[in-house]
This record gives sequence, structure tokens and C-alpha cells, in this order.
Amino acid sequence: LFAIDLSEPANPFITDEFKILGYSTYMQKWDEGLLLGFGADADENGRENGVKLVMFDNSDPYDLKEVGLYPIHRDENSYIYSEALWDRKALLIAPNKNLIGVPVTVEEYNHIRPDCKYMFFSYENGDFTFKGELSMGDNSGYGGSRAVYIGDYVYAVSKGCFISADIETLTE
Repeated sequence: LFAIDLSEPANPFITDEFKILGYSTYMQKWDEGLLLGFGADADENGRENGVKLVMFDNSDPYDLKEVGLYPIHRDENSYIYSEALWDRKALLIAPNKNLIGVPVTVEEYNHIRPDCKYMFFSYENGDFTFKGELSMGDNSGYGGSRAVYIGDYVYAVSKGCFISADIETLTE
């Protein structure tokens, strides 16, 4: 993450940089001075081991900080990915509801069909909190998963599934 001073357009300069493991494929303002990132997590050798949510404090462009991290890692028998890595519209980001939704696919190496789910999180005081998940079945992980909220309900849809759930409890 870089903070760049553009006050003199002919002479921009980097005020600070913050290095992370992995990379963010999507970033969005969450609140004043907070930047939400979503992307691939990786180890020190650059090997991807899942996906992650990350929150940055960018209120001081001379002192960027990570102020929250939630990795979703694979184990030795599975592979985890999210279509949101290449399609930001698959994410549900609603700061006004303190709600972040991420489609996640877990493929076990010894199973034919992947486990697809839509995971929900909130963010407060430097911590992401896992709120719950909706199972999207075993055939939805190859694109098309979306979630929206209307009033007090969240709706998740994929190629073979449509679920409505209470936005607070995620009860279907």
C-alpha cells in the first residue's frame, strides 16, 4: 500500500508504504481513515494459501498501518479461492450495516464437487468478526455468486441457489 503526495502534480512523491504478505485485488473506503482490502493471502515465500480481508488505517499518509486482518486459509487437503479475486461485484460491502460478504469456494482434493459458501463479517475496533455463512451448494463456485441486502434481510444467489436470511443472525 502506498500513500502518494500529489500536491505538486509535476513532482509527486511517496509519503509512506506498507508491505503485506499476499496482495489485495480490491480496495474500498470503509470509514474515515479506513481502507478495506480483499485479496489473496500468501506466506513469506509468496505461496498463496487462501484469501483474506485486511483493514488499513490511512488517516496519516506518513504512517500507514494495518488495523485488522482475517485470513481464510486452506489446509493440506484443500484449496480455497473466491471469485471476488477477479470480480469485485461478487463482494457485498456495506459499511452502513457493518457487513462484509465474501463468496468462498473450498475444494477438497479427494472430493469431486467443491463446497461453496457466502461468508459474512463485521469490523469493529480493529477486529473482523465472522458473523456466519450461507451454504450455496456444491455447484455454484465457478462464478455468479452475489449477495445484496434489503432492509433486515440479506439475499445470496448463485447459479443453483437462492437464499434469504436475517441480516443479524443469518438464519435462513
